[in-house]
Amino acid sequence: MAIVADRRVRRRVVVVAIIIGAGAALALVVRQVWLHDTAREVSTDEAVQRFRDHVVATLPTTLPTTSPATVPVTTVPTQAQAQALPEPGVYRYTTTGGEQVDTLGGADHTYPVETTITVTREDCGVRLRWDVLRERHEEWRLCLGPDGVRLQTTGTSFHEFFRHGQLEQLVCARDAVLVPADHRPRKPVAMGCHLDADEYLPAYEVLDTGTRTVEGAAVAVTHVRMTVEMPGPFFEHTTFDYWLDDHGLPVWMAEKKISRSAAEIVGSVTYTEEFTAALTSLTPLK
Repeated sequence: MAIVADRRVRRRVVVVAIIIGAGAALALVVRQVWLHDTAREVSTDEAVQRFRDHVVATLPTTLPTTSPATVPVTTVPTQAQAQALPEPGVYRYTTTGGEQVDTLGGADHTYPVETTITVTREDCGVRLRWDVLRERHEEWRLCLGPDGVRLQTTGTSFHEFFRHGQLEQLVCARDAVLVPADHRPRKPVAMGCHLDADEYLPAYEVLDTGTRTVEGAAVAVTHVRMTVEMPGPFFEHTTFDYWLDDHGLPVWMAEKKISRSAAEIVGSVTYTEEFTAALTSLTPLK
C-alpha cells in the first residue's frame, strides 16, 4: 500500500508539473506571439511615395474644357480669401517623446527623431496626416472660412499596441477657427465630439500670436490650445498646444495627455503621451 500510495503521489506530482509546464509554455507563447509589441518608424521616403501615389490617384481622367466666350470675373479678395491653406506635400518635424500603456505588463513607444505631416487636397480644403509610427497616426482637415482657417468636424486617430490596432473616427458637432483672419484671440470653443461611439469633449482656444524660428528665419505663428478635461473613473486630461503659420500648418506642437479607458478583458487601460514636434522646413517634399 505504501508503494501504491507513493506511486499515486509521484503520478500526481508529475501531472501537476506537466500542467504547470504547459501553463508556463502557453504564457510564453502568448507573451511572445499575441502580446508582442512593436514600434516601427515611417520613413520620410515612404511618406513622400504615398503622397505621390495619392496625387496620381486623384488626377482628373479628362481635361476641363472652357468656352472661348467665357469672360473672367474680377473680384476683390476679402481678408480671409487672401489667406491660403498649406501647400500640399510632406513636411518634416524634429520630434521628441513617446506614448505608453500600463496594461498586460506595459508597453512604451519612443517616437522617432523625425516624423512627417502629409498635406493633401480634399473637399473644401486640405487633409493633414501626422505619421508618428506605423502604430500611431492622426488626421485632421482644414478649410478657409470667412473668418480664417477653420478646423473641420471630422478626423481620425490610430493607435496600435500588442498588434491590436484601433482606428477611431472623430465626428464633431461644429468646426472652430484656428487661425483668425484678424489675428485676434478667440475664447475656447467646445466642439462636442464623439470618437466612435464614445463622447469626446475637446475645446479649442486661440491664445495669441508671435514667431517661431524655422531654418534660421522668424515665422509668424498663431498659438492655439486644445484641452480635454473629462473627469470620472474613466477620464482624460489633455493639453495640446499648436503654433500654426498663417496657412494653418503646425510649426511647433507640444502635448501632455493621460487617460483611462475601459477594457473588456483587463478592466482598464491607462494611456499617457508626451511629445514635441518642430517643423524643420517650410518647403514640402513632393
